[in-house]
Amino acid sequence: MKTKKLLSFILAVMFLFGLIPAAAIQTGANVNSLPDNMITLPVAPYANIVIDGQRDFGYGDPFKVDSFFKGIPGATAKVWAAWDETGIFYYLEVYDVTPNHEHSNSWERDCVEFFIDWNSNFGSDIDNHGNPYWNLLIASATQPGISQAVGLFPGSGWIENGEHFVVRPLEGYDLEKGYILEVWLPWEYAQYANGAKPLKEGIIIIVDFQIHDNQNGKGRTSQTFLIGDDDMADMQFQVPCACRGILTLGPAKIPPFTKIIKVTFGETRYILNGEPFDQPAMVYDGTAYLPAAYLATKLGLNTFWDKDTNTTTLTSTGKLPDTGPGGVMPEAKPETKEITATFGATKYILNGVLFDQPTIVYNGTAYLPAAYLATKLGLSAVWDKATNITTLTSK
Repeated sequence: MKTKKLLSFILAVMFLFGLIPAAAIQTGANVNSLPDNMITLPVAPYANIVIDGQRDFGYGDPFKVDSFFKGIPGATAKVWAAWDETGIFYYLEVYDVTPNHEHSNSWERDCVEFFIDWNSNFGSDIDNHGNPYWNLLIASATQPGISQAVGLFPGSGWIENGEHFVVRPLEGYDLEKGYILEVWLPWEYAQYANGAKPLKEGIIIIVDFQIHDNQNGKGRTSQTFLIGDDDMADMQFQVPCACRGILTLGPAKIPPFTKIIKVTFGETRYILNGEPFDQPAMVYDGTAYLPAAYLATKLGLNTFWDKDTNTTTLTSTGKLPDTGPGGVMPEAKPETKEITATFGATKYILNGVLFDQPTIVYNGTAYLPAAYLATKLGLSAVWDKATNITTLTSK
């Protein structure tokens, strides 16, 4: 209780002198009353994660912690998140080219701080009874006489290397270019904060991160947050209302699956603004597919592939490429056969919207539904039953 009164006094003084914005002093806030600059992080899937320093399939899409406090550059991180009933899991790739792993002050080493407002109260009260809140630091390396994990919450002393977290080099056999940190933040320990609600699908957790970078061996030189230029950056250790990440707990990811399907090649053909496609489509379950790269080129799309998520982003340039003198329509020679195809291995985003149609990978080539993509780009699609030719035309 004395601690709570002392903290309240400190916060009151800070507020009086303008160190904490008035809008930040709030309790019991919900997602609709959060600051406008909150970052909605990729959904954390439900997953069975093994803490071994290897990124499991169950993690969600990555996000970056790369916004520097006071504009001072330093270490950054790419983060993946997941969850189950036992807690929150993070996998981080920390990029740090100025490694300094030792310091007499635990909080001045190369390290990562994790902040979790377990009940998303977003209040200024960090008393464990009123607002279960965590602040945990994990250093990049062990140091004699100093714990590698240090926390400001009950039970933080139980966070152990090998069970709750693993640190290993980002490249090679040393930490010269950075490190990988995988950590399990157990909800069981959050219960010692009296009031942490059980984790379940659909709830949100307010979070933030701080990447410490000791660049010259004299202490913390650079600090990196989700939003480093926020008015409350570097106050997360004092108040949860300084956190800027919204982490939603979602369902488990559906892993890619492979099955044998019956398809027909050479049956359906396409014409775009008078120019025939010189590649016949593959028809599966009544839908015609064309190789993704070929189709994107024909429709004048810019493409970007993210290897971390195996996601291809397609962006319309606003116009179709010049058709030229016209191609040669391939002869219709339908051939039906069984192939081994993979579903769900890659995702496609068109102008910011995730495809809601399946994509197929066959012989290492991704196939997309042609008419679906064309109509999403505003083209008209007319199918001639007699010739089995689909004519695509700019509206």
